[in-house]
Amino acid sequence: MRKKIRIISFFVALTALFSYSYMAKERQWQDFHNSQERQRFELVLSLNQHAGEIANAADKAALTASPAFFAEQTGIIVENTAASRQLLQGYADGELDHLRRFFAQLGEYYLQAQGNFFREKKLTQNNRTALRQLSNFCTELKNHLELTSMRLLKGEEDTQTSVHSLAELPKIAFGGDERPNTEKTAHISKDEAAKLAAKTLEINAILLRELPDQDEPYPAFCWYYGKSRVKISKERALVSELTQGVRVGEILVSDEDAEKVARKFLENMGYNNMTLTHYVQRDGLGIFDFICDENDLLCYPDSARVSVAMDTGEVSGFDAGAYAANKKQRKTAPKISAEQAQSEISRELRVIEEPRLAIISKNGREFLCWQIRCFSDTSEVKTVSANAEDSLREYIIFVDAKNGMELEVIIVT
Repeated sequence: MRKKIRIISFFVALTALFSYSYMAKERQWQDFHNSQERQRFELVLSLNQHAGEIANAADKAALTASPAFFAEQTGIIVENTAASRQLLQGYADGELDHLRRFFAQLGEYYLQAQGNFFREKKLTQNNRTALRQLSNFCTELKNHLELTSMRLLKGEEDTQTSVHSLAELPKIAFGGDERPNTEKTAHISKDEAAKLAAKTLEINAILLRELPDQDEPYPAFCWYYGKSRVKISKERALVSELTQGVRVGEILVSDEDAEKVARKFLENMGYNNMTLTHYVQRDGLGIFDFICDENDLLCYPDSARVSVAMDTGEVSGFDAGAYAANKKQRKTAPKISAEQAQSEISRELRVIEEPRLAIISKNGREFLCWQIRCFSDTSEVKTVSANAEDSLREYIIFVDAKNGMELEVIIVT
């Protein structure tokens, strides 16, 4: 009798254990599910806000007759499309990938429209019709996202942010061209890219964990290992981004040695002819910004950043996404000379080095400029000056190499 009771008690306890385990797993799954839904809800809210900003700017762009105002609205559109693509970057969901491609194409369309407006000084009626179609599409997308967020808030099952049911994205015909071809051919196979990623992380390729491929702002293969993330540009066949996720201790490395580490890393990664433009030390990291400097041309859009841990002197991060997305052959035929460019700046400025040709990006467009480094004497407005150098302020002025207009002024010190 006692034996029978013990057996029954054992099975009761076993059943209770399994029930508890099942309930715990069920709660864990529910928490995970709720977490995923919250993330999607926050994503949809952010996308809805960006879509609204885009629709508003697109509507204004379709009505304006001013190239400057059109450029301003285009800047708003490009900024919001870029932010939307960034939000969607970490999602492998096919529906969300469709959205990401839409935002990428939209930014390209408006940059193309802006270039046409500046060349022709006008928009045709067909251009304006196409722009209004894009505005209507963005408004439809915003309404769709609002409905999706409401379903998510109510906890309904159908929470896909599908946009396949929306109207086809309209084409823009500028100068006979339709939607631009943004497809780029991969110049490195996935196996080769995996070997390069493993070599960069100094591990065996079999330890790499695959992430979804990236399409925008440039095509890349993506992997991770532990806290490290690495991207390989398909077109450049180079490491384009690296995140190590290290914690920095006491600062033991000098700025000069850290710069040497950064330069050596760039060379090892295949980034040659790079010039340092900016350095700052923040949170124990030495952060070095470089731009491409080749064929007597400074290319600011082709930039790369190297972060060096100032305790160990090791590279903790690398971002050459701008280089991977923007690097290309460019025309360098200035219509004004360096001397003419210098004559356009204030006579109170003292030029400290020979002007150089440079490419800069402004409002989504690239400009060929003369870069002029100069000093201004601010001693008159200073009450106390320890020495003459304290009263000097350094500037970099970019003068359009086409018409001599000042495009940008940077205060260095």
